[in-house]
Amino acid sequence: MNAKPPLFKRLLQLYFDLPIHLKFILIPFFTLVGLLTISGYYLYSAFRLKQTLAAPGNIDGNPAVQQALYLIDISIANGAFLICGFFFFLVIVILISAKKLVSFLTNMQKSLTSIQSSSMALGDYDSLFPATVMSNDEIGRIAQTINTIISDNHGVIRFRRTIEADGTTTEVYDRLANLFRYELLLELFTIWDIDQQTLELKRVVTSPKEQSDQVCQLNTASDCRACRTGKPVTSSHESNICPAFPLEKTITHTCIPLITGGQVIGVVQFLFQPDDSNDYLKDHELPINKAKHYLEETLPVLQAKRLTGYLRDLTIRDSLTGLYNRRFLEGNTAHLVASIKRRQSAMSIIMCDIDFFKQVNDEYNHTVGDQVLVQLSELLHESIRESDIAIRYGGEEFLIMLIDCKKKEGFMVAEKIRKRTESYTFHAEDYRLHSTISLGVSEFPSDAVSFQECIKFADLALYRAKDQGRNRTLAFEPYMWQT
Repeated sequence: MNAKPPLFKRLLQLYFDLPIHLKFILIPFFTLVGLLTISGYYLYSAFRLKQTLAAPGNIDGNPAVQQALYLIDISIANGAFLICGFFFFLVIVILISAKKLVSFLTNMQKSLTSIQSSSMALGDYDSLFPATVMSNDEIGRIAQTINTIISDNHGVIRFRRTIEADGTTTEVYDRLANLFRYELLLELFTIWDIDQQTLELKRVVTSPKEQSDQVCQLNTASDCRACRTGKPVTSSHESNICPAFPLEKTITHTCIPLITGGQVIGVVQFLFQPDDSNDYLKDHELPINKAKHYLEETLPVLQAKRLTGYLRDLTIRDSLTGLYNRRFLEGNTAHLVASIKRRQSAMSIIMCDIDFFKQVNDEYNHTVGDQVLVQLSELLHESIRESDIAIRYGGEEFLIMLIDCKKKEGFMVAEKIRKRTESYTFHAEDYRLHSTISLGVSEFPSDAVSFQECIKFADLALYRAKDQGRNRTLAFEPYMWQT
């Protein structure tokens, strides 16, 4: 059984447990009791002395005694006045100090509570006021530290509010890069993103851009130590810690994995100049810690936008071929048309269809037919530019939009696709197949001011090609519509 502390310590603890304003009240109270005790003793002594001097026979005709009594009266009056004045001054100073200190501590407590509370994460920080800096002593420095914490949290929450309104992960990464450069003054860094399906590492931001050839050349997440272990990696404590880093002997690096939901979705690598890099790292320890704080707030937003993008792809991409579907066309037609008109450019539209595809399904099976569609979609995607768009329009029919391309050039692309398909061998299960396609080409806006009409005209040219024997490309001509 634990022994009770001494009575003195228990009484002292009771005093320390009192509110601050009560402590400041008790201090002048006990000071007054002490002053009154001492003053009372001296006043009692003065009165006794006065009574002795004023005894019969001492005061009569004795001017010295009269002068002494007068001085005693003056001293008693002055002493009482000084005691009252000193006590009044002490009370005023203590009350003012107590009020300011209590106000500061109350404000600081509210600030810390707000930072700690979950409402802070929801953006409820506008009502948080900074602590008042009363002086440059220990209390003042505490207030300055609290204000710095508040300011940093304001910045983090504002940043999260901003990226939550961004549309894509690319915008979030770009905003994060600007934060590193201009607010945290971390100029050398690389941000990597992981494709969760292929585990491919993609470099999304490199600062500065001319440093792209000097950073880690990584293909998959398993090549990166930080991604593989899920822990930060730094060469400042152990050299050659990461064999994938090409400049180990000249530059210090710190890699921070981006982990959310137990899954590594990327990594940020900070680099430090070779000149006295250990001191440089020490000087930038605070900015790196701040960067980690910003990354912690960024990760949920990144994951949400990745999931949103994935779900959006499910709705606008064909599940079999991976190409866009007609829903993509419905949602992006207005933007594409406006872009072409704004640039006063043109767009070639190619409609293509596999010849005798029903026979493939009937003679073999639908699984073989599906594999033919997949391989043809890959062939189409390889035959066009990154800026062009390939769409599975329906069944075995495909739509290709060649951006900033006249009908003549579009016809040449269509012919190239037709010839590649004619010479291509489709591998489906244990079969080797050859197939052909027919294609129709139109141009927007020269063939029609309506984008949908241009699609219809390309489709009309496609069926003219089929009527003329298949495995051929035809460009739309006005007579096709008239007849």
